[in-house]
Amino acid sequence: MSDLPTAHSLVALATQARHVGDLLLAARHYEQALGLAPEQMDIRLDAAAAHLGAGDPSKALELLGHAATTSVGAVALSPAQAWRKPLLTGMSLARLRKADDALTCLRAALATTSLPATAVATARKECAGLLLNELGDPAGAAAVHRLGAPDPAAGSASQTHTGGELDAEAWLAQLISGLYTGAAGPAELVQGFRSFARTHLGTDPQWRAEAVARRERPLARRGRPRIGLISPMFSASPVAFLTLGAIEALSVHADLVFMDRGSKPDWAQARYRQVACEWHDLRQQDAHQLVVTLGDAELDAVIDLGGWMDLEALKALAARPVRRQFKWVGGQSLTTGLDCFDGFLADRWQIPDAARPLYAEPVLHFRSSYVSYTSPPYRSLDAASASLPTPQLARPGAYAIVSNPAKIGPPMRQVLDNLRPKAEVLYLVDQRWRHRHARDTVAQVLGPWMSVVRFMAPPHHPAYLETLARLDATFLDTQPYAMGLTAIELRLLGKPILAHPRAEVATMRERHCVAHMQALRLDHHQDIARQLLAWCVE
Repeated sequence: MSDLPTAHSLVALATQARHVGDLLLAARHYEQALGLAPEQMDIRLDAAAAHLGAGDPSKALELLGHAATTSVGAVALSPAQAWRKPLLTGMSLARLRKADDALTCLRAALATTSLPATAVATARKECAGLLLNELGDPAGAAAVHRLGAPDPAAGSASQTHTGGELDAEAWLAQLISGLYTGAAGPAELVQGFRSFARTHLGTDPQWRAEAVARRERPLARRGRPRIGLISPMFSASPVAFLTLGAIEALSVHADLVFMDRGSKPDWAQARYRQVACEWHDLRQQDAHQLVVTLGDAELDAVIDLGGWMDLEALKALAARPVRRQFKWVGGQSLTTGLDCFDGFLADRWQIPDAARPLYAEPVLHFRSSYVSYTSPPYRSLDAASASLPTPQLARPGAYAIVSNPAKIGPPMRQVLDNLRPKAEVLYLVDQRWRHRHARDTVAQVLGPWMSVVRFMAPPHHPAYLETLARLDATFLDTQPYAMGLTAIELRLLGKPILAHPRAEVATMRERHCVAHMQALRLDHHQDIARQLLAWCVE
């Protein structure tokens, strides 16, 4: 009988498994221990954390919910348990896309007085990420980090900025809020992002030395160029719709090495994989590891398709591990603020010559539109992309805004106030409108316009395209952060767009729609591929 495991010994085994990164084994041991000591809340919370880390938020939530509905839940929680339970519950709900309930739990965790510093950082990051990415509330995300954050318009790290990981996240949250709200002008906004890049994306001198050593090694002799592509978005996303056709055309002339930073399996990823010479899953690599990986890949050039969506990749590229480096679609609303790129790839409508000073990178122009469009398998728009249809006439007084709620702020309220004729119905289209927080936040902005608002929350891209196709309305370009992919798809569907002129000295995020309105066709994959190849091997 003495050989039988005890709860204590099982917890020790779970701890060992957790330390070596085997969270599934850790979860199994914790649950076995919990079976022997069901009254131990710490074991239950550890088991939930292990399941959450292993990618099973439903099981984590089951364990956390069970504790609240049994006699165990009636026991007073210790100070540590008082914050762990709402934090783990909020994180689990967030992974399950139950954003409103997740936000409530995460705020409850932040409100507990016993929250240790490391947990504060985790809770703030989770809460801010939820507000920005799932609920479309950049101002709310910035508010979570408001202490210690410098002004986004500051030309350098301000006196309130004291360094450290939390301050970096706070600073970036403030900058992103300004990106959407237009609180700062383009020059001030760009200066803020450049200052952030200098402060937080600059690499260790040792990394740079390692990168130089790898970069200067002679490449193996071969017949075709070897071009790297790095992004977290090699799946059905704006990156795929706007680059896939050109990248497929490029694969005819070059060996493509994909550095996948977090995409998910779907039809778009399958097509990328079909043209890949090599596919590397690098979602777990940090910036230093990426420097080594990129440097050892023997690339002639690398094209970044992540930008501000992947700070670790930007940190790695800042060390310049590859001979030629370019920034293209993906997190490309404005400059990276880095001097490591040989080109920021755009077109003369997205970045007119007058706007070049807003970019730290050399601006390179494609001959035509800087993107093409690849139709998804569930709705063919390819025929339309070769010869764009004439926009249909819309019902007077019917308008639609198709966007992330983050793009609907005071500037859009002003657009509505100036409409002629006035809106009799205003359709707000985005899957985020299913969340109560998103609807409540936009109601504060639109005020009396809410009486004519009709929320539409298509759950996925096929339903989204079907919704746009059947809407009889004039579609309003968003300000200051303009429509991008949406403007292209509306043009291909023959829908009327009301796009106000934008200043030439403006960031790309302001000019997306007016620039896409200039495109004569969107099936020019071969032309884009030829220019990409020329830049990469010149």
